[in-house]
Amino acid sequence: MTDPGHRLAGRGAVVTGARRGIGAATAGALAGAGAHVVLAARDRDALASVARGIQAAGGAATPVPTDVSKIEEVERLFATAAQAGRPTALVCAAGVLTSAPFGETTLDIWEETLAVNLTGSFLCCRAAFTPMSAAGEGRIVTIFSL
Repeated sequence: MTDPGHRLAGRGAVVTGARRGIGAATAGALAGAGAHVVLAARDRDALASVARGIQAAGGAATPVPTDVSKIEEVERLFATAAQAGRPTALVCAAGVLTSAPFGETTLDIWEETLAVNLTGSFLCCRAAFTPMSAAGEGRIVTIFSL
């Protein structure tokens, strides 16, 4: 059940890494507070499932399959988010970890880790900053738990 009196009510929130774990739980909490949550992750089916769960609980959620390491996908994510309500919150919870001994960590593993965990957060924060600044408020949280 959503809280119509909460300060997030009727506003927009973006949560990356929303397919499971902390990202999905955070999305549910934001929706419960009344935000329209735009869910982002690479797994289309998992996002749809999280969105259905939020909607079944009375919340508003829009799944947007997104690879946060790709600027064009982040731009599409935030274009969708702009339609969801006044921008208020961004939670960057997307992250990857490929477990490998240091001597076996390839350049491809290293580059994917940097692209998702660092560049992805940067791209999302940059995309959220302008509308939040124009609105005079907003919160950005970056968290990883792998």
